[in-house]
Amino acid sequence: GSRFCRASFSVHQTGERFPPRRMKLPENVKVSDGRSLVELVKDKLKLSDEDYEIGFFPEAKYSDGTPVAQVAYWNENGTYHSDRVPPYRVPPRPFMEPAVEKYIGKAMDTAALAIANEMGEDKAMQMAAGFLKDKIKDEISAFDSTPNAPSTIYLKGNSHPLIDTGKMFRSVKYKRT
Repeated sequence: GSRFCRASFSVHQTGERFPPRRMKLPENVKVSDGRSLVELVKDKLKLSDEDYEIGFFPEAKYSDGTPVAQVAYWNENGTYHSDRVPPYRVPPRPFMEPAVEKYIGKAMDTAALAIANEMGEDKAMQMAAGFLKDKIKDEISAFDSTPNAPSTIYLKGNSHPLIDTGKMFRSVKYKRT
């Protein structure tokens, strides 16, 4: 079948997985031989055995061994820390899903343009994956809803909800799978 770029992060200790998002192409764009752009890209991508994933991978860990994917998952979905005194809740601060939903079409436009310019399907998927990686990082940087609690601002020394040490931001990567 055709290959697509998936945006995901795996939380390997718990087995939880952020749902993949598959890129979709516009159906109404035609190329010179009369095929739709969708048909052209699918035909080209069938030749490739590679998928790309964008997100947080197992090798990214904080200094205490906590996987960055786990922290990203907690940030995306929120969490409750009952093991702390006092227990506290971290609200959801979605950044990955909104970035993928907002930019998936533009990422596929990037891939389609690369294929139309005969850059090859692998280069096309690298370009789309790189574009989405950058947009996820932009979403982390720009996130300003659901502010930190005053106690968190005091401990972190800043008020940005998704950036403390910058490790999660720097850990957004893409790779062929």
